[in-house]
Amino acid sequence: MTPTPCSHEHDHDHDHDAPLVSGAADSLYEYIDRDNVRALNEAEEGMGKAIIKPWDSRLDTTQAASQRFRPANHSPYPVSSLQNIILNPSFTGLVKLKSILLRAPCSQESPNSLKIYINRDDLDFSTAADAKPTHTIECAQSNEIIEYPVKPALFANCQSITLFIESSWGADVTTLWYLGLRGEWKKLSKNPVITLYEAAANPSDHKNAVPGANMNSWGTGS
Repeated sequence: MTPTPCSHEHDHDHDHDAPLVSGAADSLYEYIDRDNVRALNEAEEGMGKAIIKPWDSRLDTTQAASQRFRPANHSPYPVSSLQNIILNPSFTGLVKLKSILLRAPCSQESPNSLKIYINRDDLDFSTAADAKPTHTIECAQSNEIIEYPVKPALFANCQSITLFIESSWGADVTTLWYLGLRGEWKKLSKNPVITLYEAAANPSDHKNAVPGANMNSWGTGS
């Protein structure tokens, strides 16, 4: 059927009519490397990272022009990708992602679907179209914040995620106002764990295991 703005009556098999939004709990905002967010098709430089905001600024539209993430009219990408958006935030450690929060206009500019890839910093519009996403979300038309849960088991060791929006609900452009991420963070260890294995036991290396053998200085044998 043809969707109407703000309609929740489109066909899919998940429920977002009762969003999971629960305040700032489990927010990953402080663990996102916001200075190095990669964004493709942003109308102005910096719009991609501008929509990644702390929870208490989620509804702030006083600077909507700079906060809105919208493909440029003279995009360097093919016309077929005018509605496309790629956002690639990386984290300052390892993340188990639990949900993604989006806010967009209640209009045809709202994202239609969102493909998510884990640890794929190499994706652009041509490669993302052919790559298998880790998870796909069908987005609602709403100007409210909608929280979309993901399967944490699929996103247990995220160093980065790539978000690929292929189209809007019908407009020539796609607009986002807010992107939030929830989950668990842990510090990335810089020291590899080294485990040594003994391929085959050498009896001469285990004299003290033989009954009656002389003990070394740790024992009291003769």
